[in-house]
Amino acid sequence: MLGMGWVLGVVACDRGATFSETPASGGGGQSRTQKPATAVKDADVEPQNSNKDRTPPPVDPAPPAVVVAPATPRTSQQIVDLCTQGASSLKAVDLKVSFPATQDCKFGQDGNGPRVEAHHQAQKVQEEVLNLPERSTLCDLAVESLSVVTRFDDDLVLTLGDYVLVTTDTGLKYQDAEGLMKWDFARLRGKGWGDKVASCVLPAEQCVFPTHDKPGAVQLRFMAGALAGVVAKSDFKTQIPMKLITLGDNDDGDCEHEGLNLKVRATVHLPAS
Repeated sequence: MLGMGWVLGVVACDRGATFSETPASGGGGQSRTQKPATAVKDADVEPQNSNKDRTPPPVDPAPPAVVVAPATPRTSQQIVDLCTQGASSLKAVDLKVSFPATQDCKFGQDGNGPRVEAHHQAQKVQEEVLNLPERSTLCDLAVESLSVVTRFDDDLVLTLGDYVLVTTDTGLKYQDAEGLMKWDFARLRGKGWGDKVASCVLPAEQCVFPTHDKPGAVQLRFMAGALAGVVAKSDFKTQIPMKLITLGDNDDGDCEHEGLNLKVRATVHLPAS
């Protein structure tokens, strides 16, 4: 049987093509000519797996992006400037704060150390809240006892937020570069007693506070220049914690006071409406 080879020639023509088949050599093969392919327009070509008749589902528009303005940092000087704009922007808010009587340190628990004579080994923390008007900035603070402080043992610390206002032991005082003392009992635990003398950590217009086991009154007054560093670092909103911390060394009756009721006047700056 005579084998026949075929040569395929392609001539491109405006998206059509003419195909001719010619015998490679010899033999009695018959020439065959294929009709030109019909040119096809793009619009007549339907892609494979076409979704031509399928309408895509509607797409919900993306919600608008929420733009949150960055918080404006408030420095001590900015707070002082706010508080000295004039009396018309200031408001006095009178509050009462009560710390119920308490007793009994939990030695060896809750971060407290073991019993050691004449050392700061345990603390008990009580917290109340000063509720101030919306959008207000604390400027001045005056604190007075409503009755005589009759007894406490061993020591007391009064704070605004986490920052100490007054202590009753000189060994409990330390200050950062700005003159502030952030309460950190872990730093003081196990430290020996200092002198049993009440003193304010911040500069005070008035600083009267009872001392160890001696009755007395409370009269404290801090102006904006003294409080500004605490307010700036604490970023107070409308609720400002005030803490009374009672300390003890080794006795069952330590971490004790017989109740402290305070009248607080907070002078605040209110922005213009």
